[in-house]
Amino acid sequence: MKRFATSVLVLFGFALACGACGRRQVDAATIEQSKAALTQHVERVQADSQRTMGEAEATLEQTSKKVSATIGEADDNVEDLLQAPQKGPATPSP
Repeated sequence: MKRFATSVLVLFGFALACGACGRRQVDAATIEQSKAALTQHVERVQADSQRTMGEAEATLEQTSKKVSATIGEADDNVEDLLQAPQKGPATPSP
């Protein structure tokens, strides 16, 4: 009877060890899946960031061109005003 009990305990111990090993494999698989999901997420975030930076650069370039055009128009207006004949103060006619 003692020998049977020992055998049962040994088999139970192997079953526990095998179950623990199986859990480690599942955990390793879960870790690998998590790593893959995280890598995909990081790649998507990087792609979105690059796209957003590209859009921001394009918007900045367009704004810069508009500002330059506006400054150019203002310079032209100032030059026109400076070249216009100077009139004296307005005096009322008698």
